[in-house]
Amino acid sequence: MKITLQKMLLAVAVLWLSMVLPVAAMEASVAASGQKIVVGAGVRVRNAPSVSAKEVGKLTLGSVVDVSQRSKEKAKVGSNTAYWYQISSPVSGWVFGGFTQDFDAAHPDAAWLELTRAKLGKEDKVLTGDALPLGFSDAVELATFAKTAAAKSTDPETQGELALARLRAMQIAAYALPMEQEKRAAEPYASWLKAQGDQVFADEVSGSYLVPAAHFWKLADKYKNAAIGDAIAFHAANAALGGECEGFMSCYSVASQSSEGEYLKRFPKGKYVEPALAMVKTTLDALQADWDSQRDERAETNLAGWEAILKSVEGKTAEQLRKQLNRLKAR
Repeated sequence: MKITLQKMLLAVAVLWLSMVLPVAAMEASVAASGQKIVVGAGVRVRNAPSVSAKEVGKLTLGSVVDVSQRSKEKAKVGSNTAYWYQISSPVSGWVFGGFTQDFDAAHPDAAWLELTRAKLGKEDKVLTGDALPLGFSDAVELATFAKTAAAKSTDPETQGELALARLRAMQIAAYALPMEQEKRAAEPYASWLKAQGDQVFADEVSGSYLVPAAHFWKLADKYKNAAIGDAIAFHAANAALGGECEGFMSCYSVASQSSEGEYLKRFPKGKYVEPALAMVKTTLDALQADWDSQRDERAETNLAGWEAILKSVEGKTAEQLRKQLNRLKAR
């Protein structure tokens, strides 16, 4: 009987709070208008402007909401201080403003790019599996958002950057997959992997899943006449290829030519020529170190290919690499 009474009292208290909090919220709010874009993943919507209020729904990253009221005072949630906003679409309730930004429906591209750059960094920032800026779920939501936003945009530059953001977010999600097969076979990883198809592949050497470099190059082809095409090609040049060369110099020469070498062929005067040339130097240094010990590999190491790649690149660094290549040929 005692337990039953406690349960009844608790139910009454919950019911009372569910009725009182929304009324109190209306009394402690002011009129507001406009739209907000959600910048977090799985953001909770509550029936009152309080973290203790009942959850009535969740919003995915990139959702645009209509605002009708805001709290009179700012609140602190975690490290963020902001107003709470009452929204009517796509879910009715209150959302904490620290998980949103202003959204101008007349200029949506600006908000979409700001969101993806805040999550991934600038469009030319190369990410690796060593320091991921997002967890698996956030990366998946960002990839979905970027794909949807790219389809809505009418500006080629915005479309290209958002399409690139999708691939970058997919690679982060792939890097964030658990190493253990048993964990990858569980949700939410299993369904995501199945849905990707050939968009990712398992690299046995690293134990990671990778987005094929070919997908980046295909995107670079699509936007080759846009300014964003340069950044896309640079990401393609930095995309992990998987596998290993087991020390054979012809192998890592081919890999380098298909990556940074391909970038230099496409953009000999591009924005990222210097970092691409630095990558080439690493390869030529390795060839120089192994040239005498791997004589049987010389015929398979395409130095003529490097000559063709460096021929159209101007500048002091490129000239130094051409001289290094000539010294290697003379040995």
